[in-house]
Amino acid sequence: MFQLFRSRAKATRYLLGGFLMLVALSMVVTLIPGFGSGPAPDNEQVVAEIGSEKLTLRQVQEFMQGQIRGGRISPELLQVYAPQMVDQMIMDRALAYQARRMGIRITDEEVRNAFISTFPMFYQNGQLVAKEQLEQTLAQSGQSITSAIEEMRKMLAVRQLQNIVLEGIVVTPKEVEEEVARRSQRAKVDYVAFEPAKFTSKVTITPEEIKSYYERNMAQFTDPAKRSLDLIVADGEKTAAGIQVPDATLRQAYQARLDNYRTPERVRVRHILIKTQGKPESEHAKAKTQIEDVLKQLKAGGDFAALAKKVSEDTGSGAKGGDLDWVTRGQTVKNFEDAAFSLKPNDLSGVVTTEYGYHILQVTAKEQARVKPLEEVRAELIQEVSQQAIADKMQESIEKARAALAKEPGRAEGIAAENNLQFARVAEAAPNAALPLVGVSPELDAALNAVKKGEVTQIVQLPANRLAFAVYTNDIPAKSKPLAAVEGEIRTKLANDKAAFYAQDKAREASQKAQAGESLESIAKQHGLTVTSPAEFGRTDVVEGVGSAAYLEDAFKKPAGSVFGPVNVQGRNLVARVVSKTEPNLAQLETMRDEIVLALKQKKAQERRDLLYDSVLTKLVADGKVKINREVIQRYVGTLIRG
Repeated sequence: MFQLFRSRAKATRYLLGGFLMLVALSMVVTLIPGFGSGPAPDNEQVVAEIGSEKLTLRQVQEFMQGQIRGGRISPELLQVYAPQMVDQMIMDRALAYQARRMGIRITDEEVRNAFISTFPMFYQNGQLVAKEQLEQTLAQSGQSITSAIEEMRKMLAVRQLQNIVLEGIVVTPKEVEEEVARRSQRAKVDYVAFEPAKFTSKVTITPEEIKSYYERNMAQFTDPAKRSLDLIVADGEKTAAGIQVPDATLRQAYQARLDNYRTPERVRVRHILIKTQGKPESEHAKAKTQIEDVLKQLKAGGDFAALAKKVSEDTGSGAKGGDLDWVTRGQTVKNFEDAAFSLKPNDLSGVVTTEYGYHILQVTAKEQARVKPLEEVRAELIQEVSQQAIADKMQESIEKARAALAKEPGRAEGIAAENNLQFARVAEAAPNAALPLVGVSPELDAALNAVKKGEVTQIVQLPANRLAFAVYTNDIPAKSKPLAAVEGEIRTKLANDKAAFYAQDKAREASQKAQAGESLESIAKQHGLTVTSPAEFGRTDVVEGVGSAAYLEDAFKKPAGSVFGPVNVQGRNLVARVVSKTEPNLAQLETMRDEIVLALKQKKAQERRDLLYDSVLTKLVADGKVKINREVIQRYVGTLIRG
């Protein structure tokens, strides 16, 4: 509620400032062709060309590292999902390109509004009030504000393109009726599950089978390629131990920051408000009478905080006894400010009128404008100066070590010691594995992937205030594991495979017997299994022991008493008998109509969307507007596999 009393002029300046910043950033992207995305420098590998835009390998790597840092994918799974993620990056750009070709343009205002909707926690009344926090959030995905604005513009263009394609989706009455019938039908079954694990004791694996499988699949049983490296780390905590801040330096820093320690005249104020804003004028007299009655109670010795909690219509401050904390000039509307700064501590104001209503103010403390002395800010200043000194020392030491190592590549350990840096020699570094001193570091892995044997990586910033670089000293090629090391793994694999075939055969036999009239109970007993009788279910339900009812679609198609299966459900083979069925109930049509129309429209929309994506990219590739360099993608994925 206190924001209501802030100066409107100042709020307007902040609002316009936030708006102009976003517009300016957006104009940079819009008015400078290719800003943030291309053209690529001559030495950059290009993953794809979409019109005049180039998607570079560096951009792909930065995006992937952002996904890892943000916890959206683990380093171990990156090599699995990287190809699909790269394809999606190309698809997104292709759709945005097609939108531009069709004349779809997104205004700066649309981009700004989308930002506010996406990141409301960083905005207040349309004003960007937490720029640093927004930048930090975007950085977790490897984006700056500028690149995020560009991506938002593309996304909005693609959304408009999709809307054009999705317009006019029609769901017919017949389709609705068929879906109601499909949903309202219910069935009940009994089933026996033939699980491979139940039959592993029935199979035998010979040494010859193990050896044969090993020889046929030797490529599967390899240790991945690794690398050896020397690692040098500058640690902020250890560097801090050697940092001292001389008094002269502290005084110099204090003088340089003097403006930071100026505090304007301020008062700590509390108030009680009876609103007139938003009320008809006929009620204003009643409000004034009410505030005058409160003033009488206060002058008679009433407790200000208790009355504020009871009657103040500024609920935010009222809950705190009316306390608005410290106020400086220019923060509140004029009448409120004039009254607050004219009062002495503990004095009560009269009734103060503002555009929000009637107030009673009390100043609880007052401070004149002053400059905080050095002693008052000493601890804060020491920490600030020390942090900068630590950062400078770390940067100086690690840059000096890296330069020395370029001249004497075999002296990593000695150079680290001479510069008071940490050192670790890593004999075998597996892909994405934890390294000494730094743990799992996607940043360092990416730096190593960018250099060859014998080269030194760039210096990278690591969490917990550390800097590091590495010397790539040797390649350790992938090598086959001996049969003895993987014999148990192969035995288990072959046993599971044989048990699966055995279970499948027994399930087929069981189905034939059940169709011939033998009971499921008798069949189950023969194999040491049990009959499961789940509750009645519909097509969209989850069935006990099965999962989605879609696995048991035959239960809705066959008459009661019928046997069906085997049905493979995640490696288990089910033989089932239809116990009973409930036929479609079209009486539910009216109550379900809206829900079903929406669901059918969403399904058709997804089908159209998938078709749009495929057809746009296929056509642009055929026309030469999109060129994809699969070799660069494959080499990149290969580096992930090799680590």
